[in-house]
Amino acid sequence: MDKMTQRLTREDWVLAGFRALAAKGMVGLRVEPVARDLGATKGSFYWHFADPAAWRDAMLEYWQDKAFRSIVALASEAPPGLARLTRLIAIAAAEGRDPAYGGVEGEPALRAWARHDPVVAGVSRSVDAGRVGFLRDCFCEVGLPDARAVEAAKLFYATYIGLQELNTSEAEMRSGLEVLLASLGAAPSGI
Repeated sequence: MDKMTQRLTREDWVLAGFRALAAKGMVGLRVEPVARDLGATKGSFYWHFADPAAWRDAMLEYWQDKAFRSIVALASEAPPGLARLTRLIAIAAAEGRDPAYGGVEGEPALRAWARHDPVVAGVSRSVDAGRVGFLRDCFCEVGLPDARAVEAAKLFYATYIGLQELNTSEAEMRSGLEVLLASLGAAPSGI
């Protein structure tokens, strides 16, 4: 079935929004060009969304689920401590490369969008806080006292965001974790 004969879903539009955002920045989030890319009409968009703000909100909800809630749930299946941290890195590395919603450019583009849209900025801050909180818990499980775990979580998260911008590999992220833990005297080498 080609694009013209299949009915687009709300998720199709959300994913197309992420791809447009990743490719062109926030200026790419215009209904007509995205509709053309999908082989659809503006009517299809308005069938699913009242307006572009509703589309933005759906994209943000999807991002919160895909880039935070589902990753935490999957990582939490691993045993506490180092195993959970390494599982988290593997999951985040794979999810961050998913071309269905923008690939490696998706989250950096969303962060750039947040600098211009207060709603996006608020959701981004919320996701950041949740991620840092989860990392803090993981670092506590590794054996760091709470204050050090908070510092380690913030440092590792800042490193992760930077590494995302550099489009690094899972191995490079693991290496960064190993260096951080070794500097804190909290983990063996060979992560």
